[in-house]
Amino acid sequence: NFPPPPATYSYLTFNTPQLLLLTLSSALFFYMFFLSISLIPPTHRLFLSATHGIVLVFKVPTSLGFTYVQSVLLLTAAFYETKNPKKSDWYNDFSLLVHLPVSLAGWVEGIGCESYVRNVGGHAIYDASIPLGIMAFAVKRRFYKEG
Repeated sequence: NFPPPPATYSYLTFNTPQLLLLTLSSALFFYMFFLSISLIPPTHRLFLSATHGIVLVFKVPTSLGFTYVQSVLLLTAAFYETKNPKKSDWYNDFSLLVHLPVSLAGWVEGIGCESYVRNVGGHAIYDASIPLGIMAFAVKRRFYKEG
């Protein structure tokens, strides 16, 4: 059996000034995070921030807001890190061992928290995915031998 779908409550029940403020503050949040990724060109930062601020407010159910935000942040960082012309092989490994599992854990929690994730650890599963991914990356980096 599949779990029931998450609640479909949305921000669209807010009035226009609230929606505008929420959209602008969401876009600003994304923009401030994207500033920390030096590889993102300024025009991309503006476009990505505006786009994700609008999508978050107008298309994403509130029950999946956390999952959407963390996925956007991690996947955007991973995408631009892999495009770095000066990157080493470790960039790809970090994306695979840290960004991807954390994103997947967020979606599993967001979609299945009420029906089954809560019974096997809840948010602790998401929280554990971060250090476990970093430890897997550190172990691979420590013991990987070239050639």
